[in-house]
Amino acid sequence: MGNISVCCYSTVNQDRAVVKWALGNDQDVALFAVMDGHGEFGHYVADFVREKLPEHLATEKELKSDPEKFITLGVKKMCEKLQDTTINIAFSGTTSVFGVLINKKLYSCNIGDSRCVLCRQSEDGELLPVTLSIDQKPDNPKEKARILKAGGRVEPLPGPPGEDCGPPRVWLAEVDVPGLAMSRSIGDEVSQTVGVTSVPEIIEHSIAPNDIFAIWASDGVWEFVSSKEAIDIVWKYRSDYKEACNKLIDESQKRWKEEEEVIDDITCVIVAFNDGKDIPAK
Repeated sequence: MGNISVCCYSTVNQDRAVVKWALGNDQDVALFAVMDGHGEFGHYVADFVREKLPEHLATEKELKSDPEKFITLGVKKMCEKLQDTTINIAFSGTTSVFGVLINKKLYSCNIGDSRCVLCRQSEDGELLPVTLSIDQKPDNPKEKARILKAGGRVEPLPGPPGEDCGPPRVWLAEVDVPGLAMSRSIGDEVSQTVGVTSVPEIIEHSIAPNDIFAIWASDGVWEFVSSKEAIDIVWKYRSDYKEACNKLIDESQKRWKEEEEVIDDITCVIVAFNDGKDIPAK
C-alpha cells in the first residue's frame, strides 16, 4: 500500500486533490480526496476543502471508534466554517469524493457526482470494478424525493420541446435558478434551501487480498469512460501508477475532444493496495 499518483489537466482548473498519509499523526489512518468545483468561485471552495477536510477529520479524536459518525461530523463542521469565510457560495460549490483508510478498512465518502471505483481481481484473473460511491444526480429517486420535499424542482434546462436540454437539474420552485446538476455538494447555499445537502454517503469496504487499487476521480473522467474501462487502463500500466494516472487522464481528454467542444477539468487519485496476478491468456 502506498503507491499513489495525482494528476490533472485543465486551462482554468477548478478541480483539486489531496492525499494525507498518517492523518492526524496516526499511522493507521489515511485520506485520499478529489474535489470538483463549479460556479464562479468553485475553485475557492475546492481549495478550502482541500485544506480544511484533513484538518477537520484529524481533530475528530474518536474517528477510529465510529468512522461513519465522525466523518459526517467532521464534514458538517467544515461546512459550517466555510460559511464564515469571505467566499461567495450562493451559486458556487464543489463536489468531494474521498476515502478514509483505517488499517484495512476503507470508508468511501461521496458528496456529488465524482466517483470512486475499486479494482478487484477474481480467481481466474478477471478484473472487476467494485463501485464505492453512487453518482448523486438530482433524478436519483431518493435524492429527487428529498429535493421535492424541500420545495425544489428537478427538471432539465428550459428549452424548445423535443430539444436535448441536458441532464436533470435542481431549481427553485418558481425561478429558473440555480440549475445545479448534482443533488449533493459543499457550498451552493441557494441550492441547499431546496434539498441539496453536503452530508456524505459512506460505503464501508474491507480491503481484501484481491483488491488491487482504487480510483478517485472527478466527473471529467467518468463522463465518457466507464468504471470497467478505467480499471482496465490503470491495470495495463500498473507497474508505474504515475503513468497509469496519466494514461487514464489522456484517454478521458481524448474522448472529450471527440464528443464535445470543451473539455471538463480532469483529476484522479490512484491508490494501490495489493499486487495483482497476471491475467491468463485466452
